[in-house]
Amino acid sequence: MDNLPSNSSSPITSAEVKKDNDIPTTSKSTQTSAKDIILRNPKSDKKDDLNNRFSIYHQDIRGLKGKINELLLSLQAEAPHLICLTEHHLKEYELVNTYIKKYKLGAHYCRHNLKQGGVCIFVCDSIEFSNINLRKHNNEQDIEAAAVQLNILKIKLIVICVY
Repeated sequence: MDNLPSNSSSPITSAEVKKDNDIPTTSKSTQTSAKDIILRNPKSDKKDDLNNRFSIYHQDIRGLKGKINELLLSLQAEAPHLICLTEHHLKEYELVNTYIKKYKLGAHYCRHNLKQGGVCIFVCDSIEFSNINLRKHNNEQDIEAAAVQLNILKIKLIVICVY
Protein backbone atom coordinates (compact mmCIF):
# COMPACT_ATOMS: atom_id res chain seq x y z
CA MET A 1 0.00 0.00 0.00
CA ASP A 2 1.52 3.25 -1.09
CA ASN A 3 0.10 5.58 1.54
CA LEU A 4 0.55 3.31 4.53
CA PRO A 5 3.94 3.52 6.23
CA SER A 6 5.90 0.37 5.51
CA ASN A 7 8.17 0.59 8.54
CA SER A 8 5.32 0.59 11.07
CA SER A 9 3.18 -2.17 9.57
CA SER A 10 2.60 -5.14 11.81
CA PRO A 11 1.86 -8.56 10.33
CA ILE A 12 -1.41 -10.15 11.12
CA THR A 13 -1.03 -11.91 14.42
CA SER A 14 -3.17 -14.40 16.24
CA ALA A 15 -3.89 -15.09 19.83
CA GLU A 16 -4.22 -18.65 21.05
CA VAL A 17 -6.75 -18.85 23.83
CA LYS A 18 -6.26 -21.61 26.38
CA LYS A 19 -8.59 -22.60 29.18
CA ASP A 20 -6.69 -22.77 32.44
CA ASN A 21 -9.01 -22.61 35.42
CA ASP A 22 -11.41 -20.56 33.26
CA ILE A 23 -8.85 -17.74 32.92
CA PRO A 24 -8.11 -17.07 29.25
CA THR A 25 -4.51 -16.32 28.41
CA THR A 26 -3.04 -15.03 25.20
CA SER A 27 0.29 -15.66 23.64
CA LYS A 28 1.74 -13.77 20.70
CA SER A 29 2.39 -15.94 17.67
CA THR A 30 1.81 -15.99 13.97
CA GLN A 31 -1.33 -17.79 12.80
CA THR A 32 -1.93 -20.14 15.73
CA SER A 33 -5.15 -22.08 15.98
CA ALA A 34 -7.77 -21.14 18.55
CA LYS A 35 -8.96 -24.68 19.20
CA ASP A 36 -10.93 -23.91 22.35
CA ILE A 37 -13.19 -21.44 20.53
CA ILE A 38 -15.67 -21.87 17.72
CA LEU A 39 -15.43 -18.76 15.58
CA ARG A 40 -17.09 -17.64 12.42
CA ASN A 41 -14.47 -16.19 10.13
CA PRO A 42 -15.74 -12.96 8.51
CA LYS A 43 -15.11 -14.38 5.02
CA SER A 44 -16.59 -17.82 5.77
CA ASP A 45 -20.22 -18.86 6.02
CA LYS A 46 -19.44 -21.82 8.29
CA LYS A 47 -20.50 -21.08 11.86
CA ASP A 48 -18.97 -24.18 13.46
CA ASP A 49 -15.61 -24.38 11.72
CA LEU A 50 -13.02 -25.37 14.35
CA ASN A 51 -10.17 -24.80 11.92
CA ASN A 52 -10.75 -21.05 11.77
CA ARG A 53 -8.01 -18.93 13.24
CA PHE A 54 -8.69 -15.99 15.51
CA SER A 55 -6.71 -13.09 14.12
CA ILE A 56 -6.04 -9.53 15.21
CA TYR A 57 -4.61 -6.99 12.79
CA HIS A 58 -2.73 -3.95 14.10
CA GLN A 59 -1.60 -0.98 12.02
CA ASP A 60 -0.10 2.35 12.99
CA ILE A 61 -2.11 3.96 10.22
CA ARG A 62 -0.79 7.56 10.56
CA GLY A 63 -4.09 9.00 9.44
CA LEU A 64 -7.10 6.86 8.46
CA LYS A 65 -8.80 9.48 6.28
CA GLY A 66 -8.49 8.47 2.64
CA LYS A 67 -6.85 5.10 3.43
CA ILE A 68 -9.86 2.88 4.16
CA ASN A 69 -10.00 1.34 0.67
CA GLU A 70 -6.27 0.57 0.75
CA LEU A 71 -6.63 -0.91 4.23
CA LEU A 72 -9.51 -3.13 3.12
CA LEU A 73 -7.59 -4.32 0.06
CA SER A 74 -4.65 -5.33 2.22
CA LEU A 75 -6.97 -7.25 4.58
CA GLN A 76 -9.07 -8.91 1.89
CA ALA A 77 -7.26 -12.26 1.93
CA GLU A 78 -6.84 -12.42 5.71
CA ALA A 79 -10.19 -11.12 7.02
CA PRO A 80 -9.10 -10.60 10.65
CA HIS A 81 -11.64 -10.72 13.45
CA LEU A 82 -10.35 -7.45 14.93
CA ILE A 83 -8.70 -4.42 13.36
CA CYS A 84 -6.71 -2.32 15.83
CA LEU A 85 -5.52 1.05 14.54
CA THR A 86 -3.27 3.58 16.22
CA GLU A 87 -2.74 7.20 15.12
CA HIS A 88 -6.02 7.38 13.19
CA HIS A 89 -5.87 11.25 13.41
CA LEU A 90 -9.68 11.56 13.33
CA LYS A 91 -12.07 13.60 15.43
CA GLU A 92 -14.69 11.59 17.30
CA TYR A 93 -17.54 12.52 14.94
CA GLU A 94 -15.40 11.45 11.96
CA LEU A 95 -14.45 8.12 13.51
CA VAL A 96 -17.97 7.11 14.60
CA ASN A 97 -19.13 7.81 11.03
CA THR A 98 -16.36 5.68 9.51
CA TYR A 99 -17.78 2.60 7.82
CA ILE A 100 -15.78 -0.58 7.32
CA LYS A 101 -17.85 -3.34 5.72
CA LYS A 102 -18.46 -6.35 8.03
CA TYR A 103 -17.02 -4.52 11.08
CA LYS A 104 -18.37 -2.40 13.91
CA LEU A 105 -16.47 0.26 15.81
CA GLY A 106 -15.99 -1.50 19.14
CA ALA A 107 -13.94 1.04 21.09
CA HIS A 108 -12.03 4.21 20.41
CA TYR A 109 -10.17 7.20 21.79
CA CYS A 110 -9.79 10.51 19.98
CA ARG A 111 -7.66 13.45 21.03
CA HIS A 112 -9.56 16.59 22.02
CA ASN A 113 -6.83 19.24 22.36
CA LEU A 114 -3.90 18.09 20.26
CA LYS A 115 -3.73 16.98 16.65
CA GLN A 116 -3.20 13.45 15.34
CA GLY A 117 -3.00 10.41 17.67
CA GLY A 118 -5.99 8.30 18.64
CA VAL A 119 -6.73 4.58 18.75
CA CYS A 120 -9.64 2.39 17.70
CA ILE A 121 -10.73 -1.23 17.52
CA PHE A 122 -13.08 -2.50 14.83
CA VAL A 123 -14.75 -5.85 15.63
CA CYS A 124 -16.13 -8.32 13.09
CA ASP A 125 -19.94 -8.24 12.91
CA SER A 126 -20.20 -11.90 13.91
CA ILE A 127 -18.51 -11.45 17.30
CA GLU A 128 -20.39 -10.38 20.42
CA PHE A 129 -18.46 -7.71 22.33
CA SER A 130 -18.72 -4.91 24.83
CA ASN A 131 -16.75 -1.69 25.12
CA ILE A 132 -14.49 -1.24 28.15
CA ASN A 133 -14.44 2.41 29.19
CA LEU A 134 -10.82 3.58 29.59
CA ARG A 135 -11.48 7.32 29.22
CA LYS A 136 -10.33 8.20 32.75
CA HIS A 137 -7.00 6.44 32.08
CA ASN A 138 -6.28 8.18 28.76
CA ASN A 139 -4.02 11.22 28.66
CA GLU A 140 -3.15 12.83 25.33
CA GLN A 141 0.43 12.05 24.25
CA ASP A 142 1.06 9.94 27.39
CA ILE A 143 -1.32 7.02 26.95
CA GLU A 144 -4.15 6.59 24.49
CA ALA A 145 -6.01 3.29 24.75
CA ALA A 146 -9.21 1.54 23.75
CA ALA A 147 -10.43 -1.88 24.88
CA VAL A 148 -13.15 -4.40 24.11
CA GLN A 149 -14.28 -7.55 25.85
CA LEU A 150 -15.14 -10.30 23.39
CA ASN A 151 -17.74 -12.88 24.35
CA ILE A 152 -16.96 -15.99 22.37
CA LEU A 153 -19.07 -18.86 23.65
CA LYS A 154 -18.11 -19.14 27.33
CA ILE A 155 -14.77 -17.39 26.96
CA LYS A 156 -14.29 -13.71 27.70
CA LEU A 157 -11.26 -12.20 26.01
CA ILE A 158 -10.12 -8.61 26.55
CA VAL A 159 -8.23 -6.86 23.77
CA ILE A 160 -6.55 -3.51 24.41
CA CYS A 161 -5.09 -1.23 21.73
CA VAL A 162 -2.56 1.25 23.14
CA TYR A 163 -0.66 4.15 21.58
